[in-house]
Amino acid sequence: MTFTTGSISIVPPWHTTGHVLNGSPQTAAEALEQAGLNWTATKMPIIALDGTPIHGQYAVIKEDIQGNTTAIGVVGSKYKIVQNRRAFTFFDAFIEAGLATYEGAGAFKGGSMIWVLAKLRNEIRITGNDLVARYLLLTNSHDGSSCVQVMFSPIRIFCSNQLAMLRNMNDKRL
Repeated sequence: MTFTTGSISIVPPWHTTGHVLNGSPQTAAEALEQAGLNWTATKMPIIALDGTPIHGQYAVIKEDIQGNTTAIGVVGSKYKIVQNRRAFTFFDAFIEAGLATYEGAGAFKGGSMIWVLAKLRNEIRITGNDLVARYLLLTNSHDGSSCVQVMFSPIRIFCSNQLAMLRNMNDKRL
């Protein structure tokens, strides 16, 4: 997967690619803005060059806050868009209650796949000073390749390979 944009609150992900946050966002809106994901997706019919509509095929168009548009996926008629702002609000209650902090967020493939990572407050003590952090990872695709998923992770996702591994192996998904 090609890393497109993102933010992380401690060390940049994707082999130091990305933007280090100056503080942990307190709301989904802040996380979206800092990660450059405060754009909307719209499903538009695909029209052939001769003006003929392509039945059952739609382009997903990303529109940023300046009004710039980019096609980020092709989906079928049953595909329903879940906007980034709606997906991210899953974490707001955890953040508000002090149970988690936003760690990072970003996009792959021009925005076709977005992700947000939150660190849960309580770590697990294995023995002595050996602590394992707990994370919640949310992913969503705007190209129909997957649905919105939330999963637990004992690791802070650092690259697209880890993300793919976690998504393929994790049976603790919502």
